[in-house]
Amino acid sequence: SSSSRASGRSWSAGGSGSCYRGGKEPAVHDLPAAAVTVVVAWVLLEIACAAALRHLHRRTGIYYLPRRAPRPSARCLAFVSRLLAEEGRGKVMQYSETLGWTIRPDIDDDAHGTNAAGARGRRAYDPAVAPGRIRVTTFGDCLTFGEGCALEDTWQRQLEELDGRFEVMNFGVDGYGPGQAWLRYLDTLAAVPRQDAVVFALVSTNVFKPLNVFRPFFSYDHGIMMSKPGFALSGGRLEKLPNPIGHLEGYRRLLDDPVAELRRIGQVDAYHRASYAGGRLDVLASVRLPKMLLAEYRKRRAVVDRRGRIRTGSAALETTLRILDAAGEAVRARGAVPLFLLLPLKREIERFRRSGTRPCGAVAGHLAARGYACLDALDAFGRAREPGAEDLFAGRHYSPRANGLIAAALAGALGNLLDGRGVQVG
Repeated sequence: SSSSRASGRSWSAGGSGSCYRGGKEPAVHDLPAAAVTVVVAWVLLEIACAAALRHLHRRTGIYYLPRRAPRPSARCLAFVSRLLAEEGRGKVMQYSETLGWTIRPDIDDDAHGTNAAGARGRRAYDPAVAPGRIRVTTFGDCLTFGEGCALEDTWQRQLEELDGRFEVMNFGVDGYGPGQAWLRYLDTLAAVPRQDAVVFALVSTNVFKPLNVFRPFFSYDHGIMMSKPGFALSGGRLEKLPNPIGHLEGYRRLLDDPVAELRRIGQVDAYHRASYAGGRLDVLASVRLPKMLLAEYRKRRAVVDRRGRIRTGSAALETTLRILDAAGEAVRARGAVPLFLLLPLKREIERFRRSGTRPCGAVAGHLAARGYACLDALDAFGRAREPGAEDLFAGRHYSPRANGLIAAALAGALGNLLDGRGVQVG
């Protein structure tokens, strides 16, 4: 009929209901070309994602560690092999069943020398403090130890120079979080029973560490690749989790059956449990890369907001606060004075100078509410543009200039704190 012919013309002519643009059906010979284009694009995407994964690993150490079948990196396995070959004693660090790792005592070395108590520096301290002197002990991570700085440039030694009545012992250890710092304080009491003031230093990223028991799950190929005690809240109470590799020979299982051993450790590592599960398509770099980046983003955003402030209510923060409470109570129970020192990273100093953002504001507020002294080193660095943030750091660690500013702030804070308890300072 005329209507059907018109309808046919309308369909083939590409009218409003046309499926083929211009009235032309697709040529069959175009399909192989399209398929080749798709394959080439996918290959290029895979190459780009693989290159991005290599770059990510070089810059940050991050590599593929799924929950179901985590496999340690070659660098991690090499570290464990050296650890066993050296019987748990490296040049600076040594294995510790209770702490995970710690500084070796009696190191005869200009850069990392320690005394018999394991404090940085070769100076021997008498268990009894001389009249008129005040013994200050300090605990924290590499920014407390003074990594990258000569002994005389650490903030502890500069604090002694500012006020000769202070006798400052540096018990900082690379990689430590608040839990290990508290346990190390308890560990030093046998060798150093007299500690008048105890400084616990905290970096914002340290709040993740109490949930983590195997350091590569948190820091991948960076630094020390060992296990340690963890912490958890059970019914609102702080619970200490034992070191999952409770003796040195336990590291041999990590070499013999790495996937099974990491799977076992991962079951008690709350930080790792928040990671991604493995999948069959993860053999593709284009699948692994976004999965890994999204997992890192989510783990960070669960604890830190977009302005770089630690969120209240997160498991990481609440566990950290309970540890700080326990540390403060332990110091007070011995008649000493606890002081908590908040140490900022470079990006946090820059953000503070722009907007006044304090990443550890929730920590400071909690400590103040419980009557603990807390010093935020952001105030020592100030809002001014001089010195620039780049002048305060030597690589990822504090420069002598930054340590000097911290020492000056501590001298004032400790003086006020101890004067208030009737102790004469300065």
